[in-house]
Amino acid sequence: MEKFPKPVSKYCTKKIFEQMENSYYKIKNKNNTFVFGFFCYVKNENVNIPVLITDKQIINNISDNTIEIIIKNENKRIELGKILFKNKSDNIAIIEVKENNIKFINFLDLDERIYKKNFELFFGDESIYIINYSADNKDVSVSYGTINNINNSEIIYSCNINSKTKLCPIFNLSNNKIIGIHQCYSRYYNKGIFLNNIINEFINYYKIKKNQELRLIKFKHINEIHILIEVKEYKHNEKIFFLNSNEFNENNTELFINNLNYKYKKSFIPKEKGEYNITLKFNFNIKDCRYMFA
Repeated sequence: MEKFPKPVSKYCTKKIFEQMENSYYKIKNKNNTFVFGFFCYVKNENVNIPVLITDKQIINNISDNTIEIIIKNENKRIELGKILFKNKSDNIAIIEVKENNIKFINFLDLDERIYKKNFELFFGDESIYIINYSADNKDVSVSYGTINNINNSEIIYSCNINSKTKLCPIFNLSNNKIIGIHQCYSRYYNKGIFLNNIINEFINYYKIKKNQELRLIKFKHINEIHILIEVKEYKHNEKIFFLNSNEFNENNTELFINNLNYKYKKSFIPKEKGEYNITLKFNFNIKDCRYMFA
């Protein structure tokens, strides 16, 4: 009986029921059709990234960085983060979700082995189950089966599925965690995607985008000029010019003298002898530095 799914405990059955009831979301398309998706956390080093995994066509429905999801016939609008990853070959999108949405979202767990390079760790008549919608998209079902083979992130498995729904999550029956996504079925076998490559591609994409954000933040902080002026001889109401550029004005440049903010000017009038620390902060990229300090 090795080719049949393993027995299911009471705890596992309860967990499956909770997942069927609370963790599979409809997402409304612009043409009033639905695609399906689920939420989970993706681990990147010590950070858990909340994401939505769904069909990449849903990207066209994003408005003001939000999308509408439906669970138990309730409509909710959620805010999305800046990271939006598209896997072109499998038509899958992984979209970052803002942390302030996670209170009313039920997140599923990814199997830890997804993060490992050796996906053959799964091979060996592993028992699985697939949560899927019925043909009329009105009721949720669960189908049990076993993995027959994994080849280049493609899963072949035996399972009785009566649904044409894409992006049904495939769970490891031993721990109720996601290992892949169902793609298609036939009389002879079912085919799905083992998520290891897609998840690791997303993590690499996430790192690149976050590094770009950090560089932009750093760039904003160093988009400044610092000038130290020492006034050795004080003359009443005498202007001291520190810059010569027509690019700077009150709208794009902030002036700080000894940490006090002033309206931008090319000069200042010192009140006494001593050192004056001048900082100029810009909200634009300087293009011409000729004669700036002449």
